[in-house]
Amino acid sequence: MVHSSLRDLFDYYLSTLGERDNLWIDTQVRAALARQLSGQPLAQAEHIWQQYLSYREQLALLPAAAEDASTYQRLQYYFDSRIALQDQIFGHAVAAALFAFDREQDALALQQLQHKEQQDASAANGTEQTLLNAGYQQSWATRQYQQENAKTQQLLAIEQNTYDPAQRFAQRAAIAGEQQAVQLAALDQQRNQWQQQLTAFQQQVQTIKQLQLSADEEQKQIDLQLQQAFPPEQHLRVKALSGLL
Repeated sequence: MVHSSLRDLFDYYLSTLGERDNLWIDTQVRAALARQLSGQPLAQAEHIWQQYLSYREQLALLPAAAEDASTYQRLQYYFDSRIALQDQIFGHAVAAALFAFDREQDALALQQLQHKEQQDASAANGTEQTLLNAGYQQSWATRQYQQENAKTQQLLAIEQNTYDPAQRFAQRAAIAGEQQAVQLAALDQQRNQWQQQLTAFQQQVQTIKQLQLSADEEQKQIDLQLQQAFPPEQHLRVKALSGLL
């Protein structure tokens, strides 16, 4: 059965692109799949791997938005185009499984943006609404898109270069407001907790390997620790990050 964790495996090895060549990445992915699967499931996974490479190439060429669309319409247009591309390459059933989490997050982002724009529209008075003719509306949407993109780049730079939590919060709040800074801090905490779980699991694996157990017993103990620490949908990703594939 196809699961989103298969895509996590692909992305794990593709993250080394630039440091490793395409042949090395392809070999590693196929070897990892062969250690987990066999027969028809293996053939299907290898086929999906080739489709995923094609998908990434075509995704880079996908227009981000329609030129005459509002901010919400821009985002909806891009998400719909991406889903259409996924369905075209993988087929609806496989695409729905591989990109289930992404699609849930996209739908949530659209819902939040639509709600915000509705609130903004309700707050605007009649005079402001009259001034928002078609030309003004288009230029406003363009400025908003550029501003949001610049803000996103600034927030990414803060995440990569600022390590002190208080300083990071202050910088984020200055750019995006205190509410979003709080949300990003909560996301940082979730990521840190997950990384701590991963590090603890990797330490447990090293301890188990030092016990000099039989291969079957060692694997049994590792699988037990994995099941206790992570939900099933994260197992393949954890194994990839821990060098267990």
